Amino acid sequence: MITMNKRYLITIFSLVLLLVSIIGMLIMKSEIEYNTNTNGELYFSIFRVLFFTVLIVFIGDWLFRKWKEYQQLKNEKLMAELNNLKSQISPHFFFNTLNNLYGLIKKDTDKSREFVLKLSDLMRYSIYNSETETVSLEEEINYLENFIALHEIRYFNTITIDFKKEVQEKNLRIAPLLLIILIENAFKHGAEKLTDNAFIHLQLKTIKGKLLFSVENNFDKHTITKTNGLGLKNLRKRLELLYPDKHSFTITSTETIFKTALELEL
Repeated sequence: MITMNKRYLITIFSLVLLLVSIIGMLIMKSEIEYNTNTNGELYFSIFRVLFFTVLIVFIGDWLFRKWKEYQQLKNEKLMAELNNLKSQISPHFFFNTLNNLYGLIKKDTDKSREFVLKLSDLMRYSIYNSETETVSLEEEINYLENFIALHEIRYFNTITIDFKKEVQEKNLRIAPLLLIILIENAFKHGAEKLTDNAFIHLQLKTIKGKLLFSVENNFDKHTITKTNGLGLKNLRKRLELLYPDKHSFTITSTETIFKTALELEL
């Protein structure tokens, strides 16, 4: 890496060469006008080549440094935006979970202990793994399973949850807290609003470096509000930032069924 002092010296040296080449061309031009000596034309050509070479290198170096500064600012903006999006993922879930824990402690002490342990695992993962760029797919799946298990404990109404997994490639890595948004959405806008017969069907499989993940749930159309969909907008933005041209995300909906499907190249 070139230090500031070296960069300063290189700049001064380049400017000196430019100045020398300009003076040299002016002198040789005078020599050519008043003297037919062919050496004057040769020296003039040499100074001209020197001038344009130094000029091109000088401008090229300046453009390269500006491009690096732009990329650095772009990356810093990207990281700031990603961190902001990550911070929006879990507050709703944790606030609701703490409220449910308060009620569960009064009704079932044993379940409340299990509840606290799973909640601590989820919080640990959210806090520490969210700082990393990628985690193993196995870790992310374990997080999803703990999340689902916690909901099964805290729900007092009946809910059917079916999670099918076909993971052949154990070494795949994925951005943390990405898939959870789809499950949170299914619980928040489906199971939490239905009094009975609520269901969530999940499918996760890997095929030749690709991840296929779908979530299907039923919902009550009368409970849908204008604020719905913020989590999915969050997911779309993260996918655009983290996996540009490497993902496909679709949403299909009927009057009572909502389904999201994500295909991701890992």
